[in-house]
Amino acid sequence: MKKDKLKKYLVQQSNALIETSQKMTLVERRLMYHVLSRINPKQPQQEYVLKVEDFANDFPQMCKAVIYEQLKEAVQKLFKRDIQQITDRGTTKTFYLLQEQEYKDGEGFLRMKFSDSTMPLIFELKEKFTTMILENFKFLDSTYSLRLYELLCQYQNQGWRQISVTDLRFFLGCEDTYPEFKRFKQMVIEPAIKEISEKSNLIVIAEYIRTSRFITDIKFNFYDKQDSSSIINVNVNVNEKNIKRPSLKRHPNPNNYDFNNENTKIQYQLDCFEWALENYKRLTTYENALKAQNKQLSSKDLELKKRYSSDIAGIYHEFQSNRWELELLDNLKGNVIDETLEKASRKATTDKQKIDSIIDQRNEQIELEDLII
Repeated sequence: MKKDKLKKYLVQQSNALIETSQKMTLVERRLMYHVLSRINPKQPQQEYVLKVEDFANDFPQMCKAVIYEQLKEAVQKLFKRDIQQITDRGTTKTFYLLQEQEYKDGEGFLRMKFSDSTMPLIFELKEKFTTMILENFKFLDSTYSLRLYELLCQYQNQGWRQISVTDLRFFLGCEDTYPEFKRFKQMVIEPAIKEISEKSNLIVIAEYIRTSRFITDIKFNFYDKQDSSSIINVNVNVNEKNIKRPSLKRHPNPNNYDFNNENTKIQYQLDCFEWALENYKRLTTYENALKAQNKQLSSKDLELKKRYSSDIAGIYHEFQSNRWELELLDNLKGNVIDETLEKASRKATTDKQKIDSIIDQRNEQIELEDLII
């Protein structure tokens, strides 16, 4: 009996369905997870009747006063929602998840009928499928977090997955969202990693891989916070797994810059700023992963974090004291100074001790954008 109850809350789907381009709202995605957790994948059933009360129990964080209206809207959107899949032939196949949908105000239920194209992706799966425990990720509150979680769980036995930036955009359904990678990373990738690490059973650490001057791939290293008996198992006991220390960026070589040129001098400071910021972020992410295992950074790495913090504050102070034009900075290669730094240039203090104090108060778990606002 207990075993059947556990199976009831497993979300199982074909890897081919996971690796499609999906543009769903948060409620739509939760609706799909709820349905997938209730069906029996070994017994094909094209129609499913959803009880609103059961859905509400799965996601207790949602407001019950409006949950029926939200579900009614979500099932209507799902009915019109198309899914794009890259076939083995390299062509793009488009299909719909649902063939029919029905609801009646005040009845407390919704009826969904899967399309013929969807059926083989969720029923009678014998190979190349992924199983997730709903309880492990039901508190994720972002559609990007949920999609990234799915993509990582495909490789749960490996403990890492490398995805090209192009493919990740496709999977998340945001090919045209935040076209500049810096904004895509800031608004999509990093918040998703942070939320997954805080609200699910996984801890995620990202490595950004460059080809020439551009980031082309992301390697997601992850492990399960639960013990090795967890259904989602990475084949390693968390307490025994050694977390790999991230590699750090090299300091920009001053010999590569012409300091007689004012623009080049500014570019050098920008590159140093980016170097310190990136290494600070890497060590902070590493520190968070260690804390999950009740471990700490080494004294050497703690000193490095302080150094990067000091360098960040010092470079920022130099921009202010030299009164370098932000308009000029924005036109320079790399475009490191973004709108957050523009705001900071008007109202943030350049006192290094205050910045270090802010870092300590927030347990050194925040990004530079928070430090200098």
